[in-house]
Amino acid sequence: MDKSIILFLSIFLFSSIEGEDMKKNKLKVVGIGGIFFKSENPDEIKKWYEENLGFQTDQWGIMFQSRDIENPDQINYLQWSPFHKDTDYFDPSKKGFMINYRVVNIEELVKALKEKNITVLLEVTEYGEIGKFAHILDPEGNKIELWEPPNSTEFDKNDKINSLSEHLKLFEPYIGKTFKGEFANSTKEKPVIDVSHWERILNGTAIRIIHSVNEGEYGGQTIITWNAEKNSLVSSYFTTAGFTTNAIIHFEGNKLISIEDVTGNENGITKVKGVMELFSNGELHISSQYFMNDTWVDGHEIHYKEDSKAKVIFK
Repeated sequence: MDKSIILFLSIFLFSSIEGEDMKKNKLKVVGIGGIFFKSENPDEIKKWYEENLGFQTDQWGIMFQSRDIENPDQINYLQWSPFHKDTDYFDPSKKGFMINYRVVNIEELVKALKEKNITVLLEVTEYGEIGKFAHILDPEGNKIELWEPPNSTEFDKNDKINSLSEHLKLFEPYIGKTFKGEFANSTKEKPVIDVSHWERILNGTAIRIIHSVNEGEYGGQTIITWNAEKNSLVSSYFTTAGFTTNAIIHFEGNKLISIEDVTGNENGITKVKGVMELFSNGELHISSQYFMNDTWVDGHEIHYKEDSKAKVIFK
């Protein structure tokens, strides 16, 4: 399989596991994992859906979430993605679409389909942590993608693959969302706008926050994880300006306080004190102070609200 296709399929890493149903050894489809279709211009069609139907798309499309009717605590995902019209991923089907179905025990299912003389285009193939795939044709020539998530029978109904570690639970309301905030010193003549996006990484043991100021004039990414030796959350921040920071994070009520050691700042900043306040309505407020020339000085202050249309942009 082409490497770009393998990369594309990785979007399913966090798709839901069917819990107890997967233990019942049923040879059937248990859900829809993706809807793919051909487009003259995928970027333009995504933009149209954003502007007219409120889609919040990324480079692949959009992932919808829903609850399992038999297990409401379980989150299911469905990936919607336009492909360029010249893609060969749907071949040999002449149709302009393809459906991805989640299945259980894919080897046995494909074996049963072969016994019924159903055309198998791709034998069961495993792609590391992505899972197992097979391609078949229905009687009308529609190509079907069958997918069994990795280690599906090892997960219970709590859907652990989608959770954050216990030390990061407080961040769950922000995961998968994009926020937009205006600096306190922003003016109409010289606006300073920051956009940040939060995501779960490393099997839920860490989160990543990427952000950009004024559409890429400046930006960076923060990795937050738990450090057992320090018995604390820690963070590392990498910037487009070339400097990095490392911090230990502690809590004061609903506020996260961090003291960051700064390396490589051209303005002589050696430490940053950051305060992140998390509100029950899903908004957040960030303020900072900089230590430079042996003195603490006020830094930036931003209040963020969720904005599904905002984009993190790097030049």
